[in-house]
Amino acid sequence: EQLDPYEVLPYWGEAMTYNHPLWGEVDIQAGQRVLKKIGNNASLQLLKAHDEKEKGYIKAIQALYGSGDKVARDKNYLQIMFELYHRYPNDLEIASFYALALLGSTEGQRDFTVYMRSAAVAEDIVRKNPEHPGAIHYAIHAFDDPIHAPLGLYYADKYSKIASDAPHALHMPSHIYLALGMWSQVIESNKKAWAAGLESNPKADAAKFTIHDFHALQWLSYGYLQQRDYKAAFQCVKMMEQFVEKHPSPMAKWYYALMRAAYIVESGDFQANLKTVDMKGIELNGAANNAYVDSLIRLNSMKDKSDLTSVILYLEQLSKSIPKNVAASHHDETDYFTSVSSGGITVAKIVILELKAQIALKSKDFTKAITFLQEAVKLEEQMPFGYGPPSPVKPAQELLADVYFENKNYLLASQYYQKALSIAPNRTLSQIAYKKTLAILQKHDSKAADVKSAH
Repeated sequence: EQLDPYEVLPYWGEAMTYNHPLWGEVDIQAGQRVLKKIGNNASLQLLKAHDEKEKGYIKAIQALYGSGDKVARDKNYLQIMFELYHRYPNDLEIASFYALALLGSTEGQRDFTVYMRSAAVAEDIVRKNPEHPGAIHYAIHAFDDPIHAPLGLYYADKYSKIASDAPHALHMPSHIYLALGMWSQVIESNKKAWAAGLESNPKADAAKFTIHDFHALQWLSYGYLQQRDYKAAFQCVKMMEQFVEKHPSPMAKWYYALMRAAYIVESGDFQANLKTVDMKGIELNGAANNAYVDSLIRLNSMKDKSDLTSVILYLEQLSKSIPKNVAASHHDETDYFTSVSSGGITVAKIVILELKAQIALKSKDFTKAITFLQEAVKLEEQMPFGYGPPSPVKPAQELLADVYFENKNYLLASQYYQKALSIAPNRTLSQIAYKKTLAILQKHDSKAADVKSAH
């Protein structure tokens, strides 16, 4: 822009930085300010374009930052990118942004038809340019679920070599590795990503870390938990706690809450030297999981039933934080970490049911606990697959299986562990419990066969 204020593509590039489609974030006011720098109205903006392709780019951001709600704007933007893609089939950058527009058009829902359409566009780009970083990045996103992850292994193995000094590029292969339960590779990817982030922030200034840095640290911690390396996982969480103390931004609080919650649930260390933080105004995935572990700590340390008061208070506070009108609260477009999203609302509802079940278990009321968890499982099954460490940090399928196991209903326990593992392959808590359950079932079958033989 400074070198040549009459060129329009630099302004287009700046406008694009304010749209984060896979996070549901868009800063519409910032995008509109950029458009004003090109011209005061749509006609003047298009007049500045040098050719039809540049006009197409400008029309695209006019749609992205135009009128209507986010869903309508994203659809309009996608339509223009679709037209550009077919008009300029050999332009790999248009194709790459079209692949991303497809992923963004699902508004946080994993629509496999749309995701595979995006993957097909990305794969076509890679055939023409085997080292195109955008195409490989979007192919990984398109394939990062347990069903399609095997198709993404090629791109996962390739990406970190192409962009070896970019923290997020070093992290991205772990989307595929996590979906396949390849924990050593998850750890390796995120160790490299975290180290690359530290290179640009050598003093580890908490205020200078980016979303990509904290993202890598969270996934690294989860990888260690799956390998049962609780010491290494704790060190990651403790480091994140220190960052929150120095710079308590919504983003830092959100990541710390999820990391702390996962550590306590996975390790079972309810005495862990980890502080809780004030989660008021923080996105519900973080706030709900934080409330869950705070409540579990109280439940595990309570001496009599009167101590349940503080847990029930947590439940009431969490319930009040859930907006009544889900449709109207689809998301706040500007900041994911303070937003209200339909996904976060569902997680909070599941967490409330899980806590009610945990309270019932304290009284050995298995019937009531199972009823609550069956309802939680129904909600969990309605959620789109979310890449990354699970939220809730204790999946409802896994918790229901645990309760069936504790109630000695090993057949149903095995079925729900299987379901949990289909969503989170090779997840350690489910895997260990499932093997234990199968061993008991086989022992019972063996005894039954012996009795039958004796008769």
